[in-house]
Amino acid sequence: MAPIRKTKKTKWEQSATEKALLSFFDLYNCKFTTHDFDGGKFRNYSFVFQGGHFVARLFRDTEGVEVIFPCIAEGEMGYYTMVLSLCNRFNRLSLRYKFSYELDDDKKMVTVHMSFFAETVDALTFEDNLQHIFADARAFGEAFDQELGMAKRDNGADLGHAFAADERETFLLRHMEFSSQSAQFQFRPNDVEHLTVGQLVDNLLDRAPLVFTRLQVLTGTLNEITDREAIENFDLSTALIDGTGSQAKFACDSAVVVLHYITPGVAGETERTITFMLRNEGSDGDTLYYRINVLVEPRDTSLRNALDSASDDVMPSTITLLVARDLTSTLKKRQEFDYMWKDAAIKLKEGKESELSETQKFVADVKKPDIAFNMYWGHECMCRERYYEAVLYFKNAYNAMRLNYFAMDKKSKSMFYGLCYFIGFGYCELGLYEKAYYYLDLVGDMGKIDFTSEFINVMANAGDLRVFQFIEDIMGDIKEEYDQDEELPERVQRFVDFMRRRRAFSLITFGELDVAESEFKQMLNEPENRDYAIDELAFIQHKRDSRRAAGGDHVPGKQPEQ
Repeated sequence: MAPIRKTKKTKWEQSATEKALLSFFDLYNCKFTTHDFDGGKFRNYSFVFQGGHFVARLFRDTEGVEVIFPCIAEGEMGYYTMVLSLCNRFNRLSLRYKFSYELDDDKKMVTVHMSFFAETVDALTFEDNLQHIFADARAFGEAFDQELGMAKRDNGADLGHAFAADERETFLLRHMEFSSQSAQFQFRPNDVEHLTVGQLVDNLLDRAPLVFTRLQVLTGTLNEITDREAIENFDLSTALIDGTGSQAKFACDSAVVVLHYITPGVAGETERTITFMLRNEGSDGDTLYYRINVLVEPRDTSLRNALDSASDDVMPSTITLLVARDLTSTLKKRQEFDYMWKDAAIKLKEGKESELSETQKFVADVKKPDIAFNMYWGHECMCRERYYEAVLYFKNAYNAMRLNYFAMDKKSKSMFYGLCYFIGFGYCELGLYEKAYYYLDLVGDMGKIDFTSEFINVMANAGDLRVFQFIEDIMGDIKEEYDQDEELPERVQRFVDFMRRRRAFSLITFGELDVAESEFKQMLNEPENRDYAIDELAFIQHKRDSRRAAGGDHVPGKQPEQ
């Protein structure tokens, strides 16, 4: 979008944009009403186009018009985080429209609106924007209803998707207290504000003592860095983004950064590379989103992280991250946290817990500010699907707490286990299953369905042979807990169905197609499992065809259930 042109006006004058808008109303026979606000600083035209009710907003000192399609979806405020995540997802996908939400404290509801900005009102282009907004609003509505229905049906439990309401309520641990703080912890926190080359290699790849030799940055021109410390501290976002704070903006849409390194002491070791491919993913006004694809040369045993134990390669070919540069300064982020944290403590003291946001509930009773700060922003990043940054924040809190484990009370340990779950969840979303396993192994057998489900997901996704015995043991526990003729509680039945799907999926991964086919066929008459079973049965047939074409060779499993 071109820069907004501003003109100086002392009173309302009909602009060229407003005249064109009125001509559009006349051409398409749109009924409208007019309202001036804030002493004439802006004017709203409420109009109807093909049965849809819109608001066109013009400002006295700004050329162009903002068009709002209000109230495309509405839900209870308890599902606010789900709505926020959905808006962010659609904002990253849409180049034309903006999705925003509004909170109604009186009605305890959250409402979603769509909008777009037109610098001029060209009749054909303006009509095209209005025509297509219906389809995008319908797509959002369908996604909204699906997510909301799943959250309500599952009472918020989410076995394959991130952060439905009850899952958050289960693990955000509203009554958290960190006690026995006499020990002074010494750890090096992750600097989430600057995503450097060294930090990414450390947190994603578990590097051995590699030696960085040079860094090539390609953004239209090629720049090379050879100083090792400069390579280690190179902020990848600077390849795409110019400026700092609120002045930051994308300088280009894509960039490539190639890290060259060697491994000392390895006979015949040649220089190898890790490639970072960066791409502009748009902005929501407060945040610049970009994606990093990390490409690692296969069979590099210097990078010890067997992410896919079902394959021969030590590393996957690509790791994909969605990250962001917040336009607010570190000071303002600290100020926001301080305000929200103190506000949460006051509301808890006054018995107004229902007025807290999900993130406030997460940190309200944490006593140490540094831990609370990292948990606050970790949760905010997780809700925005910025999993890598969320993991960095949560690991800061985890490292600050873990050495004090035996001094924790019961609530503090619950908070600590919640952090293990969130870190494991984030690594699983990034496809780093071995790292996810490390953290989820601490909580996978604690009897909490959501913890256990994510632990099973990690093993199944990674092709880990232990998934079969683990599922069998849990199934045995459930049979002992409930009589054979007793109907399982709905939440437990959904968990059993989930484990059956994960087991059958894992059988495909290990090449047991006949057994997997038999188990999926049993699910065809079960509403909760039918659609997934149909897809998997089609994939089994595809694998058989591939085997025949390849002379009987086994083909690794398909993408995991999400």
